[in-house]
Amino acid sequence: MNEVGKCEAADEVERRMEFVDAALEPAGYEVTDPALRKLSHRVAADTMGADDAIAAGMTYVEAQ
Repeated sequence: MNEVGKCEAADEVERRMEFVDAALEPAGYEVTDPALRKLSHRVAADTMGADDAIAAGMTYVEAQ
């Protein structure tokens, strides 16, 4: 991927994260835990599937 592609991809990931934040806000939810944000970011970047992120997130939360 060239530098322009990286920038566009980064912009798209940021747009997706902003969408998630905006969708959760009216219900009074916010993902603030850094580990869970990282999982959300990986899904937004298409480097992890949503099902895998949910499973990893549940494992993480249950271990707390």
